This record gives sequence, structure tokens and C-alpha cells, in this order.
Amino acid sequence: MNHSDEIALLAKAAEAAARGNFSPPLPESCSPAMAPLLSSFRGLLATLEKQAEEREAATKRRENAIAGIAHDLRAPLTTIRGYTEALQKGLARTPEKERAYLAAIALRARELSERIDTLSFVSRGAGHLPIRPLPTSFAAFLREYLEANRPLLESRAASVAADLDPSVILPLDRSAFSRVLDNLFSNTLKYRLVPHSSIVLSLRRSGENAVFTYQDDGPGIRPQEALEKIFLPWYRAPDQKKAGSGLGLYVVSQIAAAHGGTAAAENRDGLAITITLPITGGISC
Repeated sequence: MNHSDEIALLAKAAEAAARGNFSPPLPESCSPAMAPLLSSFRGLLATLEKQAEEREAATKRRENAIAGIAHDLRAPLTTIRGYTEALQKGLARTPEKERAYLAAIALRARELSERIDTLSFVSRGAGHLPIRPLPTSFAAFLREYLEANRPLLESRAASVAADLDPSVILPLDRSAFSRVLDNLFSNTLKYRLVPHSSIVLSLRRSGENAVFTYQDDGPGIRPQEALEKIFLPWYRAPDQKKAGSGLGLYVVSQIAAAHGGTAAAENRDGLAITITLPITGGISC
């Protein structure tokens, strides 16, 4: 192949790269004079391909983050609507219950506002779920969440038992972890096969980590190998017939990761989700 043919082939390869094809035909060998140019061109194609992959991955992360937050906006809206309808129907028959319903509406309205702010943040290109952790008594936070959501859980025939180590203090974004609990409870109530759900929460210290486990008495995940995929975005188990986005547990895993922790799942007479969080450090703000 003479110089003219080699240059023509490189020109065609450059045109192909401009169209997004980073593996165009290139000569396996060339004249000594063209060898440095061919080597540099191969390096340029590899760099362009890597940059394109990184852009695509970043775009996908942003899309998944935005979709996850949008998915979570439904939970506070559902609660607000439920309590509002209960008030309209006169179901809050005592002043105490009416105050409790109004407090729940106010709490969910604040959470909704925070999540909309987060959606705005991510849509501007952050590409991840931002958190603002503060030193928190994990057990106290969980009990406050349960108390705030007790009327709703009772109305949906769900009972909760909690075994919580009060000594666990760690950096926690309360709003973000409320989303974790929202998604877990929502999944239990949505996919249960019995009219009443029994849920067990446990919190214990393991070395430098806090281990939180959410255990329900639902059908679990089938087939067993699907457990390895349930934290992937958009994934839904093959036997799942009910409508859903496949984002709830993805958001759970992302919030755990943002706290420097991990989320895992196993079938244990129902579905058990275990979230391990570092008591100090490991935070991604």
C-alpha cells in the first residue's frame, strides 16, 4: 500500500470516527514513515471511544437518578392524598387523631418539597443522589418514622415489630433514608399475597458498622437467582405480574452507597433487605 492509499484509508477512518464509529478499518501494517501516524491515530480512536462510553454512562446515571427520584415522589403524594381523604370523610373522629393526620400531611409535604429540590439538583447534571448526613440516633429516627406513619400502616393492615439498638449513632440523611423506608414498605404492601403484613425491623452494631434489616412476610423474590439483580435499575423479577418501575430497590441501594454502605437481599420466609452503614466515615456528599 502506497502513501496515498494509506492516507486515504486514514481519512475514511477519521470520517467514520466523526460519526461515532471508533473501530473503522485500519491497515494492520504500513510503511515506516506512516507508522507513527497510524499508532497515534489508534490511540486517538481509543481515547474517543472511552470518552463516548463515559458520556453515555454519565447520561444513564443521570437518567436513573432522575427516574428514581420521580418514582419516590409518589409515596408522599399517596400519603397526603390518603390523609386528606380521611379528613374529608370525617374519619378523624377525635381532635388528637385530626392533629395526627394534619401532622402527617405536613411532614409528607416537607418531604415532597425536599425531593423536588433533589430532582432539580440532579437534573442540572449532578448525576447522583445528593445527601446531607448529620449525626443521628438511628433507632430514634426509625421510631419517629414508624410513629409518623403508624396511621397509614394500620389502615393498610401492616404491623411492625422493631428490635433496635439505641446506642447506634451515625451520619445519616434522614430525608434520604425515609425514602429507603418508603420504598421498602411500599414494596411489602404492593406485592403481599395475604391481607395482613407483618414486618420486623432490626438494628444492631457490628464492629464499625450499623446493620439494619427489614424483614417482611411476603412472597420473596423468585426465582432465587433474581436476588442478584433486584438492585439494578429497571429490573423486575420474571414472575412479577404487578405493575412497577423497577426503581424502588435501585434507589435503596444508591442511598445506601451514598452513605458509604451497601444493600443486600435474601429470601428468608419473605424478603429480607440488609443495609450496612459505616458508623463513621465513608460518606459521599
